Amino acid sequence: GAGFLLHPELNAVYAPKMGKNSAGSIYARGGGYVQADGHDLSGDLGLENRWVLAKSVAEVGGVYRGVFTEDSHGSINYNSFAVNAGIRSLSSGSYFYYDVNLGFRHGSEGFYQTGAQRENTLSLNGTVGPVIKSKYRLFVDFDLRQVFNSGFYADPGTFVSLYPHLSFILGPVILNAGAKIDYAGDLVFSPAAEATVEIFKSSATLFAGVTGGLDMKTVYDYKMSNHRFNTYWMYNSGTDDFPGFKNVQREKINVYGGLRGHLGNFFQFAVKGGYALNGNTPLESLKRSLPTYSFVDFGMLYGNAVLSVKSERVNLSAGAEVRKTFLPSDAVCFAPAWCVGNLEFSYNWNRRFWAGCSVDVSSSRSAMGMEGVANVPSFIDLGVNAEYRINSRWGAWIKGGNLLGKSIQRVPGYIEKGPYFTAGITLSL
Repeated sequence: GAGFLLHPELNAVYAPKMGKNSAGSIYARGGGYVQADGHDLSGDLGLENRWVLAKSVAEVGGVYRGVFTEDSHGSINYNSFAVNAGIRSLSSGSYFYYDVNLGFRHGSEGFYQTGAQRENTLSLNGTVGPVIKSKYRLFVDFDLRQVFNSGFYADPGTFVSLYPHLSFILGPVILNAGAKIDYAGDLVFSPAAEATVEIFKSSATLFAGVTGGLDMKTVYDYKMSNHRFNTYWMYNSGTDDFPGFKNVQREKINVYGGLRGHLGNFFQFAVKGGYALNGNTPLESLKRSLPTYSFVDFGMLYGNAVLSVKSERVNLSAGAEVRKTFLPSDAVCFAPAWCVGNLEFSYNWNRRFWAGCSVDVSSSRSAMGMEGVANVPSFIDLGVNAEYRINSRWGAWIKGGNLLGKSIQRVPGYIEKGPYFTAGITLSL
């Protein structure tokens, strides 16, 4: 790629022919951007295998994931390795259902201000329970995680979540009710129930529900959602004497309702709205003129919608969300954007030539409780793309982004500057 901003990109998949009841692949993908004052690059290298057995499907996989960033504060490399194995049942009628996954992840990063940070996470999650005549289900969802940290942030973490629930079908109505039991230092009980009603000859579904519970975020989780995150953000979230970093968030309650549906395979949509009350939610902030997270309790009214249109020639997907947040007056953070949205469109001519566009939008984000700090401005990221298939093996493509030349801050304080164009080739063997 070349332009005001360098946007390299790589995607490769090798899927060898295997037996009738097995499939596997090896894949590599990477991307990001490079500019004069730093870079944000990431990539994956992994493999996955699946076997269809008599009454179950077994899967194994492994992946290396790296994130490499540089800015005025220094250069940071984050590396993680993960392996997983799972098995789920394939049956109908009355049977015992199971879907169980076991995983392990090691992650590490080095930062000159905090030294090496290492994290090992062992997880076991899934769903088990009986299915009676395909209409009644008594399931237990479980999520067990043990985290071991070493380095600057050395607090271990234990997370246990159990969700026993009963679901049953009454004509067009499906009821699913239970309670979540979560432990992450404290024991928390939360309601969890949903009711759905099929309408218009099963082409649309009304739904409403209530949920809540705890979640434990690892260093890996923070890094994947924000590549600029590093262990110094943990230190900077507290005082000079005590790191104020919190890895457990709580959704105290989330009441929602909506409508989803489809017209064959051509058109799909979903609309949802509700009210959520959250605790210890991480919001970006600045302290000592350096980035960090503030952990804030607040309520939020929200509404979102997604749609998808697919045909032989046209692909269109779009989504938008609006929010009304009720942040405390003493919060020190960048408030969430009240509106975000995205759209992707492509058209193909005889599956030989493709052309399309994309749009990402976000409203501004207010800087609360930070004197002299500017708000994060709104932005529109407009992009275009095209591809031409030379033959069955070779193709050439080009795409451009930020064509309006906006200063885009997806993470407050880190600016993606100017438009860019990336050109490449595709090879299919």
